[in-house]
Amino acid sequence: MADSSVDDTAMNRWLVCDIITDNEWVGSPQLLLFIQALGVFLLNLENRVIPRCSVFMVLHSKRLVKTNMSLSTFIKPSEKQFLDKFVTKYIHIFAQLLNVYQRKEGRR
Repeated sequence: MADSSVDDTAMNRWLVCDIITDNEWVGSPQLLLFIQALGVFLLNLENRVIPRCSVFMVLHSKRLVKTNMSLSTFIKPSEKQFLDKFVTKYIHIFAQLLNVYQRKEGRR
């Protein structure tokens, strides 16, 4: 019996390729945004995206980062780069920032 997750993955790839090669999308800014968004979905939500978004929300609420910051600005960097740029840099202002990142504070 075939693994349905393999079939689903193949189907999803086909759908993405179909969307990307649609003549209305080729060369459009929407295509670029779509491709960038796909990269986020490939990352681990629980261990990477959610903790980094939590840090961003804290920094944003304290007006320490720009509102119009690209999602990739804080999702793509390596662990060390992210910690240096968004946690260590502001930890003197908000002492619990590392706990927020490690999801020990601010759980809903």
